[in-house]
Amino acid sequence: GSLDNGIFFTFSVKESPHELNSLSLDNNTKTGSLDNGIFFTFSVKESPHELNSLSLDNNTKTGSLDNGILLEYFLPASTYLTSDVVGSWITFSVYVDASKRTQAQKGELNGYLYINDAPFSGPNAGCYSNKKYCSVADTNSGFLTCSIQLGPCALQTYKNGVYLSLLALDSTDQLWYQSQLPYTLIVDREDPNEKENHLLDDGDVIVDTIIQSQYKFYYVPPHRGSLLVSLSSPWDRTVPSGSVDCTLLTARGVSACAEVSGCGWCSNKCVPCAGSTCNLSVILGCDATPPPPPPTPTPSPPPSNNVDDPCS
Repeated sequence: GSLDNGIFFTFSVKESPHELNSLSLDNNTKTGSLDNGIFFTFSVKESPHELNSLSLDNNTKTGSLDNGILLEYFLPASTYLTSDVVGSWITFSVYVDASKRTQAQKGELNGYLYINDAPFSGPNAGCYSNKKYCSVADTNSGFLTCSIQLGPCALQTYKNGVYLSLLALDSTDQLWYQSQLPYTLIVDREDPNEKENHLLDDGDVIVDTIIQSQYKFYYVPPHRGSLLVSLSSPWDRTVPSGSVDCTLLTARGVSACAEVSGCGWCSNKCVPCAGSTCNLSVILGCDATPPPPPPTPTPSPPPSNNVDDPCS
């Protein structure tokens, strides 16, 4: 036909059937081109559900995390429920190179450690679940790190072993699963009954740090006379009622701020997590629900990170 301005046209209708092109795990790669001339290769890869073993003797693991993919570990119950180990405390710690600090502060990089008493440890979504989790944070140790401690009574509830998983999420990775995050995982056992490893003699001065909600152990042998044990921490001032004024920690920097419960680092200052106008997902040091890798739904917040030890 032709329009009123004299332009001729041809109009056509084409029926395209709804086609499903088949894939299989044996013939798992397809190539082709789209109507706009862009060529593509499409592949499907099957990854078996693997549990990497841990032990208290070979207690350090290193490697790289693929962006958005869970890496799972398993510590058998036989390693901590034996008669010579019962009564121990076990701490699981993950360390990430501090060169990623800037990405973490911007909220572009998140790393998580999950612990469960059954297989499929991970975010609380789908078939995955966890009893505890922690997210890596900047500390004065020179690493991005976090840790979870299980006491002897808590370990009694992990009768089938401790299932761990690590997860890295890098929002700057334009091609999912392409970037990698180096890590170190350490499993440390400590027995308070091994007195020689925790001995304090007269006049000893111990300079150390302790992670919130975790325990450290010391032993003072029997002696005559009075006993005075003094504990001090390097705060400039104290705040009544046991609370901390987060704004006072701004001058100490992001590490000191993020290590204090209820405080987080946002816009180059230390702010309280509760009632803050900042988005929790970008405040370093405040608890926030970790975003899941596609296509996993957003996980619900897990139980508190406090030490789960009925004996305490």
